[in-house]
Amino acid sequence: MFFQGLKAVHSPHTGIIDYKVVTQSYGQTFEKLGGHILTDFEVTGFSVTKESGHGIDYPVTIRGTRADKVLL
Repeated sequence: MFFQGLKAVHSPHTGIIDYKVVTQSYGQTFEKLGGHILTDFEVTGFSVTKESGHGIDYPVTIRGTRADKVLL
C-alpha cells in the first residue's frame, strides 16, 4: 500500500523535540528545588493524607505506554 501526502499544516511555532531530554531537564530542576522522583518500583496502593508526614501537597502520577509502571 502506498500513500502520498496532499497538503501540510504550516506551524512556525512548533517543532520536533527529544522529549526524553526535555523531561530529564524538568526532573533535574524539580530535584534541585527539593522534589523527589521515585522510579522503578511496584505500586501496590496509593493514598496521601495530611498525616502522612511526607509533605506531599500535590502528588503527580504519570502513566505511559507501560501501564504497570507509575511515576509519583
